[in-house]
Amino acid sequence: MSASIAACFLAWRNDAYVYNNLALVQDLQSAKNVLLMFLGSAAASVVMIEVLLRCWSIGHSNRVVRFIAAKLGPSTLVLYLIQGTVFRLM
Repeated sequence: MSASIAACFLAWRNDAYVYNNLALVQDLQSAKNVLLMFLGSAAASVVMIEVLLRCWSIGHSNRVVRFIAAKLGPSTLVLYLIQGTVFRLM
């Protein structure tokens, strides 16, 4: 996965940003840019999930970590939903 992220980083150009290409496929080059955008974000997500799972396996027995994950984690979901709604409205 790290190699995938490095490959995407090397191939990344300004027209691969979603606010430049709007994730629209108009020709072969725009299709490559959209595919690169999705592959790069998927690879970065997999790496981040792996990092979080390893951190959880190390710290899950700690009371503070359990409190943050079990009590504070679900309450932040509302903030993400509001942020997504405001972003779409803008």
